[in-house]
Amino acid sequence: MKVLKIVLLVIFISLGCLLSADSETKAERHLRRGNEHYSQGEYEQAIDEYQRVIQINPNYALAYYNLGETYRLKGKLDDAIVFFQKGVEIDPNNLLGLFLLGACYKLQGELDDATSTLQQSIRIDPNFIMAHLGLGDIYRKQGKVEEALVNFRQAMKTEVDPDMAPEWKNHCQGGIYLTQDKLDEALSEFQQVVKVNPKEGYVHYSLVCVYSLKTESKLAIEYLKKTFDLDKSFIEFSKTDPDLDNIRQTPEFQQLIDSY
Repeated sequence: MKVLKIVLLVIFISLGCLLSADSETKAERHLRRGNEHYSQGEYEQAIDEYQRVIQINPNYALAYYNLGETYRLKGKLDDAIVFFQKGVEIDPNNLLGLFLLGACYKLQGELDDATSTLQQSIRIDPNFIMAHLGLGDIYRKQGKVEEALVNFRQAMKTEVDPDMAPEWKNHCQGGIYLTQDKLDEALSEFQQVVKVNPKEGYVHYSLVCVYSLKTESKLAIEYLKKTFDLDKSFIEFSKTDPDLDNIRQTPEFQQLIDSY
């Protein structure tokens, strides 16, 4: 699952963050506090605040999405999916919610569910770039080259504010090169993404995939550890991801998995 920085910006720069303390409601105040804890990596405190939001307003979809994303980063994918599903149930046309749910399905290896959920979001908005990027990666891993390229190119041609995501085109182009088995070119693009956005697990995981496919096990394991440290949702995914077949049977991989 490559949850993009754009997603987190949309989630956590929410109404609860933007409203002043004087104008916010009680639910929004707890949402803001949850976001503050989240940004500091204080996930248990964030979860507590988001749960308080739901106690006040059980139909506050954003709180469910934030809970899901927090549980995802903790590696608790079953819990994350429950909360994403609830958010989508409340707001079925929410593109962000559908993307997060689809991405979480992908991390669990439920690629059919991930595909159908991302396709649902594209039916709502054919230019939803994050869904195209997610589908591109799923199709690539399934060996569906043409479908992967169509989605990566659609994601790349859509204009994105460079101030929000300056690495966007590098990420899309890296996916295209990876699909075309141009590993050195893909590596160059993803290295640029890491320079711009080094604190997201999915960024480092892109390098894991490339180094594994290049059979450079030492570097693959090094970046896999960085990925896990930032985002534990990739632990389970790494056990079945075909990109990691070249390193999965190494002692270093097993030791790393066991250490978490």
